[in-house]
Amino acid sequence: MCDGIALEGIRLIIDALPRAFRDGADLDARGRMLVAAAMGAVAFQKDLGVVHSLAHPLSTLCGLHHGTANALCLVAGMKFCAARRPGLYRRVGLACGLDVLRCSDVEADAQTIAFLARFLADLGLAGRLRDFGANPDLLDALAAQAWDDPCHRTNAVPVTLDDLRNLYREVL
Repeated sequence: MCDGIALEGIRLIIDALPRAFRDGADLDARGRMLVAAAMGAVAFQKDLGVVHSLAHPLSTLCGLHHGTANALCLVAGMKFCAARRPGLYRRVGLACGLDVLRCSDVEADAQTIAFLARFLADLGLAGRLRDFGANPDLLDALAAQAWDDPCHRTNAVPVTLDDLRNLYREVL
């Protein structure tokens, strides 16, 4: 049930977030975002994964807003998971409105990740963590806190401390 709720939340976000971002007075878009946020809260009962494990220390040690930290780590986290479990993001791509039903698992993931990278860039979330104030000198402390964070333990693929450090290196 969590997956279905999450996928519908994604569909709502793809439609509503750009509209709400462009026009804060668009009550329909803001209302849909409220529903999508509630759906996300239900869906994460299944747990959150590696991206959230990366984001939590960025908020604690670097003062990044939690949503910004997640957005900046999302593409790297998705690439990491897709490389180890091809086809993982096909249903996400379908929820985004992409035609990924008949392509290979690798292509479905690549199209979905590229779409989300553009989607985030259009919202001003395409930079590196250091562009948002994260300090590369904190790499080891960030990785250690991310490792202690329980979210990655239920990630779609196993994650090591070195994986977390390498993901931070990639997004810094």
